[in-house]
Amino acid sequence: MPMLNGVIYPELKPILHHFDKLNILILGDLSSTEIRDFLEQIDLLHAYLLGISKQNIEIVIDHFSHPMSEDELILKVKSDNIDVVLDRGLNFPEKFINKNFYTVEIVQTIDELVFSIESFLTGSGIAWRLREPVWNMQLLLRYMEQPGLCQDYYNYMVECQRSSKYRSDQIDRIRYIVNKIKQIDYSRDLLQYYIKRLRRSERAGFGDDDSYNLELNYHVSNYYFLLAGALDSMARLLNDLLKLKIPEDKYSDLGLEKNTFIDKNRTKRTGLARMLRIKENNHWMTFLKKRRNFIAHEGDMRQTPLVEEKKVPLTGAELNTIVDQQMNWPQLAALVPQNMYDAQRAMALEIARIQNNYKVIARNIMHVPGKGGGTIWLPLMSVDFDYEHFSEIMNKILLKLKSAI
Repeated sequence: MPMLNGVIYPELKPILHHFDKLNILILGDLSSTEIRDFLEQIDLLHAYLLGISKQNIEIVIDHFSHPMSEDELILKVKSDNIDVVLDRGLNFPEKFINKNFYTVEIVQTIDELVFSIESFLTGSGIAWRLREPVWNMQLLLRYMEQPGLCQDYYNYMVECQRSSKYRSDQIDRIRYIVNKIKQIDYSRDLLQYYIKRLRRSERAGFGDDDSYNLELNYHVSNYYFLLAGALDSMARLLNDLLKLKIPEDKYSDLGLEKNTFIDKNRTKRTGLARMLRIKENNHWMTFLKKRRNFIAHEGDMRQTPLVEEKKVPLTGAELNTIVDQQMNWPQLAALVPQNMYDAQRAMALEIARIQNNYKVIARNIMHVPGKGGGTIWLPLMSVDFDYEHFSEIMNKILLKLKSAI
């Protein structure tokens, strides 16, 4: 325990204090034009970081050209502290990638690698686009200028402003959606950044279910609120533009996933009813709302491990033996009051009991109450899954909106 000027201070388990280097392992040949362009982009990034006195932030590239087995890859990831692996040859199946989610991020395309690097930079407070670099870019412009959903809706808003068909309040509604998409993109980046920190803590040997629990739960909550809010804003915009005539005070019907809303689109022949009724789309929107509503009205955003008790649990004596080896308890007893010693010992025993008497089935689960006991969800492993569904639905709606300008 630390002592300064004769005063003893409490000390908790180690944490990750620095995360300023992103270690990347590229598997396979480096001679392709795509890889060479990427490496040049990394050199340019490092020049920019040096120019703004952020040279402590670094993207470290390693390369391995020979085939690797799954065990060999994980061994190298742990020994070299690799954060991201680029597997363009698709050598490792999805099951393996998901199994090692908390150890390393495995991507299969340069696009995915670029997104991973840029999310790391965003979490480090640096707005940068590898493929279209701009010095001193603000985060706001990063999302506005990069190709994607935010830029597409911004361009649509500009087209509407140039047209005489749209009222100012309708333009405002579109602007609200653009702003929400920017925040969704930012929230997604921060989630991916903290997941990277969690993985690095895991590899260092001191990551657990409490590591970054507050940060991750905060950003997951925000992510769900923004996703659901953007869909609700879109429903209100469509109700107005398509003249569906659903009363504004009928909030229970003003949702893209609602039967009344879909039926109104079918009656008006808007071309959206079929897409909104597709089972996969409708189920995703409905379940997103359940997650958001549970956090907002009933519970909170909480991630816990899913465990089952082992058939032969350790005895109290065996657990005490494990705890005895964790620290110098006689020294602690001589330094701190008895009540503090008792609390520390009780907490250590409880942690040892959970770690040794239970088998973890899944980590960082979210339980959403409902019929039949509710639904188990994996928020961290589903960040991109949620974004892909959101983007698909919003893109299809945008095609319809643009056709009416």
